[in-house]
Amino acid sequence: MIFEWAEHGNLKEVYDKFDIPWTRKIRIARDVLLGLLFLRTVNIFHHDVRCENVFVLNDLSVKLGNFESAREVNGISTNLTKLAPYIIRWMASELIKKYTRSQGKHENKIFGMLLWELGYEKLPYEGWSIERISDHVLNAWRHQPELRVTIPTLRQRLDELSREFPILFDSPPLLRNKILDFEDYDGAWECFNQNAELNNPLAKFWLGYYLLYGHYHEQKDPIKARQLFKEADEHNHSEAQCRYAVSLLTAGNSENPSIDAMYYLGDIYVGGKLRVKKDEERGLNYLRVAASNQNERAIALLAKLGK
Repeated sequence: MIFEWAEHGNLKEVYDKFDIPWTRKIRIARDVLLGLLFLRTVNIFHHDVRCENVFVLNDLSVKLGNFESAREVNGISTNLTKLAPYIIRWMASELIKKYTRSQGKHENKIFGMLLWELGYEKLPYEGWSIERISDHVLNAWRHQPELRVTIPTLRQRLDELSREFPILFDSPPLLRNKILDFEDYDGAWECFNQNAELNNPLAKFWLGYYLLYGHYHEQKDPIKARQLFKEADEHNHSEAQCRYAVSLLTAGNSENPSIDAMYYLGDIYVGGKLRVKKDEERGLNYLRVAASNQNERAIALLAKLGK
């Protein structure tokens, strides 16, 4: 077989040598996603999506490569035991739980981690142990794939961003290494703070996130974070709803949770998620209260559980 020659090597080698302009990152992300969508049309899972397996041609266009772990949609998953200590960085939360807690075989990675790697130009969780990665992802990420953004929605958004922020003809193709600042927490904090004062739910969520983890000068305030999550939750910010529910859980549920928070709490207790001891009766009580208030997800989950 004859393949195109990738003059720039793989995408990890490129971001190790250069900084990649944001407009080109948008184009790269879109093109990688289009490659994955094409593979779906021919019933193939790539099975190992990370920057090291994205190859960069002379014109900086990209192609997916390294199909060693690929399989057909209905085929048997490749045994990735030897790669597990490395590829766990790109695994979805529900698959980390399956792969690290049982003998099940790994099935796929989450495209979002490739976006994170491309955005920050470094390996996800660099220097972390498998145990620390597992604990972090299982306690912070959504375990239900259906609650994450869908691939068609993501494609539409990347198409919109490509049109909104095109690569200008006279713009440099790549930038000198280490010129971009990927961790300007102070600037982000001021931006979130100003927009939160304008009652922007997304800004309130991120302020809460920073206060929860101490990103702004190690300033932690879980009580204020919980309040901000609640305010964002009232505007139907789904991620804030999940964070609010979890914060209620860790605070001993001393407050009256919103209906959506009740759904999340019910789901957590029924499934024993987020390292919480499984308590089906308690979880069902939360779900029933949420369902009685017409929460569609609670109604659907109760129906699925036959309760």
